[in-house]
Amino acid sequence: MKKLVLGYVVIFGIIGIIVFFASGQDPDALMGVGLAALIGFVIMAFQMRSQWSGTIEDFVEKNVEVGGSDESSHYETRLYAVVRMDSGKKKNVQADPRWKVGDRLVKKRGQTDIQVNPQT
Repeated sequence: MKKLVLGYVVIFGIIGIIVFFASGQDPDALMGVGLAALIGFVIMAFQMRSQWSGTIEDFVEKNVEVGGSDESSHYETRLYAVVRMDSGKKKNVQADPRWKVGDRLVKKRGQTDIQVNPQT
């Protein structure tokens, strides 16, 4: 966890320095980088806090809007795994093409990745 946070700070520090000098040393540009870093950190912390496990029951394709809300946005078809959680609830998780129905997924607290235990 500490390495991840340190890496995050270093990367956004470098981006901040580059943007600061590329913008003619405008301090407002640093505020934008800082805001982006804060939003990203909050999202990452939320993902790392969650923990769950379940079994893949099905796959569904969904059309999702990507690219923002301006004219450059478009729709892409993405594959989601329908996971039956241990609690009995269902959860849609963006799928890895290597996953199969019956695989067990485990998302541990403090990790951003999902571990897969293949069906035997």
